[in-house]
Amino acid sequence: MRVLWFTNSPSNYLSDGFGYNGCGWISSLENAIKTEVELGVAFVMNGQESKVEKNGVTYYPVANPYNSSRWSRVDKLVFGYQKETSWLLSSYLKVIQDFRPDVIEVFGSEHIYGLICGYTPVPVLLHIQGLLGECEKAFLPPGMTWNQFYCSDGSFSGYFAKKYYAADFHRRAKVEREILQSVDYFAGRTSWDRNIISSLNPKAKYYHVDEILREPFYELAGKWNEHHFRGSVQGDGYRAEGRQSLENEGSRFSVEGFR
Repeated sequence: MRVLWFTNSPSNYLSDGFGYNGCGWISSLENAIKTEVELGVAFVMNGQESKVEKNGVTYYPVANPYNSSRWSRVDKLVFGYQKETSWLLSSYLKVIQDFRPDVIEVFGSEHIYGLICGYTPVPVLLHIQGLLGECEKAFLPPGMTWNQFYCSDGSFSGYFAKKYYAADFHRRAKVEREILQSVDYFAGRTSWDRNIISSLNPKAKYYHVDEILREPFYELAGKWNEHHFRGSVQGDGYRAEGRQSLENEGSRFSVEGFR
């Protein structure tokens, strides 16, 4: 079986020099199934060859000239995203034509990958990672206005950055709704996302699929004789609360540092 993924990350494409200690569920899943299927992985990344085969996987870094500079983002904010969307969809279809998959799996509804279901007869399964439309309902903290949010940085560049981020978030949430109402097959793991899909797309088929962990979790399963937590908590609102929660666990954890 030939399986083509569309992902927000390069998975194991840059595993030799990505600067990340470990891997996420997508790259872990790639390691687990790449010898069982013929796997292709497509993702947006500038400055790469359009097709690279290594370690039994075919990678398709898709260039996006409409997101290569600050001015390109200004152009999208002022004139819209139509040119970018058309370019990317055309590029994705070229990937599909080249790889000739039996099934397509899209990881996440945060970007436009899922729109390809309307342009190809190949079955498309959308693997839910998060739902922007639901997050949009609580985008601002209680009591904060949009103008306060835009001006919270105190600089023109900060104002523009937040304006762009908010506009892009709202646009992607709107596109996500179109995707969720169009795709026929979904994979998820919570009753929450199942209920959202059921309300937006009652005829869709939903499959419960748990996420895979990194290999060390399985290699050491049942072998740990003490619990040692090492990590960091980011975000001003959670530092003190996170430290206190861990320290309340007493000897179960040693708190080494927060940043």
